[in-house]
Parts: sequence; structure tokens; C-alpha cells
Amino acid sequence: MAAHLAVGAAPGDQEAIQWLRRAAQDAARRAPSVAVGLLERATELLRPTDPARDPIAAELVVLLAWSGRLDDADTKARQLLVPGLPADVERTLRVTLAEAMLARGRAGDALQEMEALTQRLPEDDPDRARLLAFAGWTRLFAGDVQGAVAQENEVLAAAEREGDEGARSVALCGLGIASYLLGDMEQAVEFGTAAIRTAEQDPPHHLDRYPARLFLGQALQDSDHMAEADRVLRDGLRRSEELGLAVHLPFYHAQLGALRFVTGEWDDAVAELEAAIQAGEDQQWGALILPRSLLALVAIHRNHLQAAEEGLSLAERELAETGSAYGVDVMRWTRALLLEARGDIQALTVLETAWASPLLKVPPQLVRIGPDLVRLAVAGGRPELGQAVMEAMNEAAARSPVASWRAAALWCRGLLHGDADALVEAVSAYQQVPRPIQRARACEDAASALSGVGRREEAAALLEDAVGVYEGVGASLNLSRAVAALRGMGMPRGRRRVRQRPLRGWESLTPTELEVVRLVTQGLTNVEIGRRLFISRRTVETHLSHVFGKLGVSSRGQLAAEASRTRPERPPSSS
Repeated sequence: MAAHLAVGAAPGDQEAIQWLRRAAQDAARRAPSVAVGLLERATELLRPTDPARDPIAAELVVLLAWSGRLDDADTKARQLLVPGLPADVERTLRVTLAEAMLARGRAGDALQEMEALTQRLPEDDPDRARLLAFAGWTRLFAGDVQGAVAQENEVLAAAEREGDEGARSVALCGLGIASYLLGDMEQAVEFGTAAIRTAEQDPPHHLDRYPARLFLGQALQDSDHMAEADRVLRDGLRRSEELGLAVHLPFYHAQLGALRFVTGEWDDAVAELEAAIQAGEDQQWGALILPRSLLALVAIHRNHLQAAEEGLSLAERELAETGSAYGVDVMRWTRALLLEARGDIQALTVLETAWASPLLKVPPQLVRIGPDLVRLAVAGGRPELGQAVMEAMNEAAARSPVASWRAAALWCRGLLHGDADALVEAVSAYQQVPRPIQRARACEDAASALSGVGRREEAAALLEDAVGVYEGVGASLNLSRAVAALRGMGMPRGRRRVRQRPLRGWESLTPTELEVVRLVTQGLTNVEIGRRLFISRRTVETHLSHVFGKLGVSSRGQLAAEASRTRPERPPSSS
């Protein structure tokens, strides 16, 4: 109705303006991009002196940010921030501007914006606690973690006194992120869980404006609670889709892809990472550094080095254009591994430069990258660097008694000192958690050390374990290295290679793709398939895109016909 009224409306048509405004409010949660279009049309109809002009413009800025158009939100907010604005409009603009800055990795600018706003807030302002809690977030990501902790604790105390569940949930989430950055995984999970539980008691759902479940999912993953991390991340993705928070979607898809990479589900990881790129490719604000880097990492392991170079170059270009820090640690790690795969001695330089930055000293990032840094340092004749990394790893593992953290610390010690027993112990620790790729790589290093002290049978068993993992995920580069090590010990096992899935036809489909096809042939929509498989609509679309290309079809109808023709007894399944 609003769209029809707007077509023939003349400037100043209040009825059309109000219809457009109400329609935008209704559409905001389900389709923010549609809502943006409605409000943009409303602003075209407003006269310059209309008192609704500034409030509607502020609503438009919020919707631009939610829909992921952060540059547009930033530009428009700055245009509107002129002296004489009503206080509530100025507040909306400044908070949204800070949110956009934070999402684009400009935490320092966001902190300045929030400090300028909160310093002028009256003590009795009803939104004071929530705004101070969000200001604490900006302080956190600007690098002042201890200052943020103090601020969030003050907000938490005030929120509990006043019964402000919204402010309390935002402050708890901030404390959870701070605990994560400080390396206390148990406390990070505790605070993050409490934040989400508290948010359920908050009717305005303040916490939903921030990707709280993303941070909790990361903490759970780095605590080795993979199944719970998966549940929380999928729930966060679903809520962001339902609320129209498109700005969050690339981050959730990327983190789901990271989870599936770690657990060895690489085909599904690729689908999630491609969905992340699809969700954020229209914007240039740094959200795609992580998924592009992880796709390149998979390509390196699968010995597709040119594809890895292309993807990594895109990630590095995005960093240069946006300055976003999200995923930069993985990007530099991936660049170092690509250089190593090519035999380039600059691999150590890249990781050492990363080590010198504050980013890599965040314990979860260090645990992920530390063993590779120590291995390169030892090979490059830099034992003092390896020693510094090992000491930092030991400190991190002592603070968070997580199996994979202990494993990584033992791995570093074994590499630095050539300690075969420490490396075997690292493998044993990895066997307690679903981290097959890290386990397999540790198996290789342990086998090398064991072979050097004459324990060849133990070494061979570990290499066979690694070979099995690499065959399962299609890591042909790793597999060639492990098989060469077996042969070097005089224990050939025949010609071992990754069984390459065909590029076309039914045999080229992954188990998840086959399951998607089966559900398509049953007449389910993408949304229904997503609910059945516990994945997002966009991930279903990514799987279908792969299926169409592999089978040479261009529609669901053609797919169903091909399934019926090719397999008349039953549609394709994952069995």
C-alpha cells in the first residue's frame, strides 16, 4: 500500500509519508533493505521545514547500518549531525555512527564518539547505563581491555541496582569478550552465557543489536566445546536473519566456516565461507578478510596454491582498503603458510611481524598460530623467538586449562627442544578434542622426533594417523608430506593419495549437497531445507549453486528431473 501511495505522491503528502514510515518500521526486522527504500522515498517527499525530517532521517541511518550499508550510514549520519538537532535524534545518530565504526574495525573512532555522547548524559537519563555499557565495548576493541572491564563492572552494578536487564546483558557480554581477549575461556563462556540469558528478560532486546552469540560461539570453540559452539552460532545467525541485522551475517557465516574447518568438515566449511562472502560482498568494511583467508587456507592444504594466492590477495586488498582488524591474524598466518608451501624463507618474517603486533598476543590467536611460528623459528635458526612464543603459550595454557591449549603448549615445547615425549603428549591431548587437523600436524612432528631417537614403530603409527586425517579432508599437500616421511623411514605403504572427487556429475556432490538435492526433490523451499538441516537459507543457496554447476542444470525443476532420470528408484541421498 505504501509503495503504491508513494508512486503518485507529491512533495509534502503527509499521508504517503506516514504510510512509508510505518511500512518501513514493519519491514525493518524482516527486510531492512526494503525498509531503506521506503524511508528514502519518504525523505524525498518531505519538505525542508517538515518537523519529521530529522527523526525520519535518523531512522534511515539506523536501517542503513543494520542492512550492512555502513559507509552510507556513516556518510549520512555526519551530514545530519549539525548544531540544533533534537537531543534524541542526535543520540540515535551518534550511537549508530559508533556502531558502524566498530563494525568497520574503527574502534578508536567509535570510542571517541561514545565518550563525547556519554560525557553529556544526565545522571537520571533512562538510557545512561546501556549507553555506557556500549561505550565499554568500544573501549575494549580500541585496546583498553582493563579500562573496559572497570567500566563494564560499574555499569553492571548500576544496572543491577536499577533492574535494567538490557544494560546488564550488554555489560555482561562486554565482560565476556574481555575475558576472551585476556585468555580466560571459562569466564568468557560464563559471562557470555549469562549475557544471553539476561537478554531474554529484556523486552526491547538491546543485546540483539550486537552479535553476542558470535563472541560466545568463538569462546566455546576455543574452549573445545564444538557442538555447543555450533548451536550458539547457528542460533545467532537465525536471530540476525529474523531481525534483519544483515550487518552480522558475514561474521556468523565466517565463524561457522572456521568451526567446520577446525573439526575437519571442509566441504561444509567452504559452503559457509562462500555464504559469508555472498552476505557481505556488496560492502567494503572488512567483514570478508576472515572468510577469504580461511578459503585460502583450505586451498593451501589441498595444494591449490594459485587459488590460495588469489583469495589471499583479495583479503589483503580488503585490509588495505578498510583497515579492519577482524581476521587479520588468520590472514597473516595463511600468507606465511603459503610462502612456506612455496619454499620461501619470508614465511618466518611474516609470522614474526604478526607476533610483534598486539593482535597475535591475544591468547586464542596465539594458541592457533603458535606451533607454526615455533616450527618456523627453529628451522630459521631463531631459538630465542621460539622460546618467547613457548613461554607465552605456557602462560596461556596455565590460565585456561583447555585440552587444545595444553596440547599447543606441549607441541611448542617439543618443537623447540626436540622433545619427542612432549610431542607425543601433545598428540594425546589433541585426541581428547575434535581437532583432527591440528592432531594430524602434531602427529607428523612427533613422528619426526620419535624417528630421530630410534622409535620408528611409534613414529609410523602416528604418521598413519595423520595420513588417515589428510585423506579424509582432501589435504593432498599434507598427505604428500606425511607419505614422504613414511617412505623416508623405510616404511612405504604403497602409493597413497587423496581420492579426488570428480568435478562433474552425481559422484562430485558432497554428502550435504546430496541431502539438499534429496530435500529439493521432495518440494521443500530453501528456508524449509535450512530448518531441516540446521543451516541458513543462504548456506542452502550456496550448496544449490554448487549442485547446479556440477550437474549442469539451472533450475530446481531441472534438478528434480535429472534426479528422477538418473536415479529412477530413489532420489540422491547421503547414504
